[in-house]
Amino acid sequence: RGKFLACSAFPKCRNTKPLPDAEVPGVQVTKIICEKCGRPMQVRFGRRGPFLACAGYPKCKACADVPDDLEVKVPDPPA
Repeated sequence: RGKFLACSAFPKCRNTKPLPDAEVPGVQVTKIICEKCGRPMQVRFGRRGPFLACAGYPKCKACADVPDDLEVKVPDPPA
């Protein structure tokens, strides 16, 4: 689930590894810490606009509103 790396020899080789969020384009990691698990919060975009979500998702499903003083970088639309 989510972004991942896969072997170039697909379909013979089905080896995959998850791509860390820091390397996923469009994910903005903040210095705000999750109150539930202590991991950093990330800026995500939903149908209602930007919000903060825990980097530990899906184990930690904490979310919060984006503070007014946080500068949100809007990702480029997919090509």
